[in-house]
Amino acid sequence: MLQFQLDERHYGFIESIENKLYEENLGCFIVGWFHSHPGLGLFYSYVDLINHIGFQGKNKDACGLVFDHTLLGKKKRKKVANSEHMITKYDTGFEIYRMNDVNMDINDPGFENNYHKVDYFIDGLNKFFFAVLTFVISNILFRKTEHEASPSFINFFRTGIGTVTFIILALVFEV
Repeated sequence: MLQFQLDERHYGFIESIENKLYEENLGCFIVGWFHSHPGLGLFYSYVDLINHIGFQGKNKDACGLVFDHTLLGKKKRKKVANSEHMITKYDTGFEIYRMNDVNMDINDPGFENNYHKVDYFIDGLNKFFFAVLTFVISNILFRKTEHEASPSFINFFRTGIGTVTFIILALVFEV
């Protein structure tokens, strides 16, 4: 797995985006970041946790989203609490995480488990969501000409180097 650790250049760039959002009074702000571990599942690695400190250290409510397109739309059976009934769910291909303690020493043996999932709800999610998202991702991955997508963008998806680009995009939400 390719690991990419953020440094002051990246955090400075993200801060400049935050400042621009504030100056333009758009009612938006950065709440975190997202990246991918294609085919490896959904989790925070040691380096992800270090990167996340840069977000949650400044904003206690910051979160990180990990996306894995290989999980997108997979069917899961889940037992309904206090019942013998099962429901079918479809994987969104991502999880949202937050650190438990941003002040924990990075050399602490428990550091790699210093995060938890954040519950989320996707309003308006319907049976077409996965079909549309899969179609969009496929078009990005398999475009053939420069006019349709830049070769570096295609390379970025095929080699799994998405972390760098995803981090810079960050998560921006309206207030």
